[in-house]
Amino acid sequence: MNSIIMLVDSLICKYQKVFALRFDLHHKLENTEDSNFLLQKFLKQLKQNLKQAYKSDVKAVWSCEKCKSQNHHYHLAIFLNGNKVNSPQNVFKLVRTLWGKISDGNAPFMPYVHYNVIRKSDERFWITLQALLLRLSYLAKKETDYKPAGGTKFSFGKSHTVFI
Repeated sequence: MNSIIMLVDSLICKYQKVFALRFDLHHKLENTEDSNFLLQKFLKQLKQNLKQAYKSDVKAVWSCEKCKSQNHHYHLAIFLNGNKVNSPQNVFKLVRTLWGKISDGNAPFMPYVHYNVIRKSDERFWITLQALLLRLSYLAKKETDYKPAGGTKFSFGKSHTVFI
């Protein structure tokens, strides 16, 4: 959780407004891939597309989980300069479309998954930040992380944290 907090903190220092979108990615049912190749390909293309569309750095944090489901799946959050993002729906639409093309999988809709953390010394800032960190804490749990024995898959990853 410390590395997630450091990432969010670095973005709040960099941008007056930070946009965060939390989503899940599921593989098609017969996927047996034991590396993060498809996820890395997805993140690379997503970051390129978002950077071009929003003229913003794009940061991400993710975890791979396999619990009650038959196949592993990913939990992710992406972060952008919130002053550049007008529609979370457009960002999520890009996520869904791109993951579908790369993996033939899906990104199910979840309610209340985007956050706009506005750097101010007011109650709204702290409430929004607390809600975001609570939502992101799910990515930090270890009970259901998926890392197959002998595989090359990692169960957690994040963008590099750079403080200015």
